[in-house]
Amino acid sequence: MVPHPVRARCHGAAKAALVPLLLGALPAAADTWPERKCAIFAEAWASAAPDTGPAAPSPGFRAPVEAFLARACADPRDACPTTAADLALADMLALIVVQEGMSTTFLPFACPQGDTAP
Repeated sequence: MVPHPVRARCHGAAKAALVPLLLGALPAAADTWPERKCAIFAEAWASAAPDTGPAAPSPGFRAPVEAFLARACADPRDACPTTAADLALADMLALIVVQEGMSTTFLPFACPQGDTAP
């Protein structure tokens, strides 16, 4: 069985090469641009965030992202990547949204001042 391309560990150019593969499966059924952006992000999150394993996002990162999605991508944007897996996932999601013509300011990622990702 071929491993899921998003769940494979990759870096740099390999990560960028995954973006078009992910985008080909994204839905196009949203009515407005904000709804479309939310649908794109929701599909990217569902595809890229494993539930378990070393690449899985920490509970402290997963919960605010999923709350953001439950609010139809409305504020607050308070998901702070605190582990290497969180940061790798945030980087991948940023690549995906930029590839789709979105700004990274759409993403729900923000850390309190003084906190830094690994």
